[in-house]
Amino acid sequence: RRQEKRVIQPQTDHSHQAGRDDVFDYPGNQALFEATLSRRALAFVIDFLIVGALISIAIVFLVIAGIPTLTLAWLLIPVTPAAIALLYIAMTLGSERARTIGMGALGLCARMSDGTRPSVIIALFHTLVFYFSVGVLTPLVLLVGFFTKRQRLLHDFLSGMLFVNQDQLPEEYR
Repeated sequence: RRQEKRVIQPQTDHSHQAGRDDVFDYPGNQALFEATLSRRALAFVIDFLIVGALISIAIVFLVIAGIPTLTLAWLLIPVTPAAIALLYIAMTLGSERARTIGMGALGLCARMSDGTRPSVIIALFHTLVFYFSVGVLTPLVLLVGFFTKRQRLLHDFLSGMLFVNQDQLPEEYR
């Protein structure tokens, strides 16, 4: 008897996966997740610089506003960095585009495992878990991405988020 090799072709129609927990779990999906971890690290640097600039502008504004308010505005300075960082995430990752400016520059976007975009609440939860895990468990927790199938990090698993290459997304999830 002669055995035939079976070749799995990437599927282009994912409509049969409606109702599945993970719509991105199909043969041939490797291009969706190719090099996402390294590009996420670079996107983080870009976003860090943007958030840093926004924080600097806000603090300068608060310092100047503190003069006519008799230093009352200065009370907001300690909470400004966290507030701006969380607002940035909520307005970008939790938006219709589902990506931060840095992620967009590098062709990445976020999706939930069911194919939907993350909500503002999920984006904030994802961010808070990220800072908590890195702060409490040390940055070594980020090494998890090197050992997971889709280069997912701990906070990705806990929030149910996936980061994918935007141009490789199936049409129905764009």
